[in-house]
Amino acid sequence: MSTTNDTKQETLLSIRDVALWLGVKPAKVYEMERNGDGPPSIRLGKLIKFRRAAVEDWLERNEG
Repeated sequence: MSTTNDTKQETLLSIRDVALWLGVKPAKVYEMERNGDGPPSIRLGKLIKFRRAAVEDWLERNEG
């Protein structure tokens, strides 16, 4: 029997995913995250993850 799950499931982005999206090296994303200059992140132990919507919002706020 299959059940329907109405909970919105979002895939979190990795440092590498965000770096590819922004066209920068992962080290730059680590640096921005460490300095508080990058998109809002989520810490899961030692892992750093990002919500896609948060990265999109951050990009819009930082458009020149």
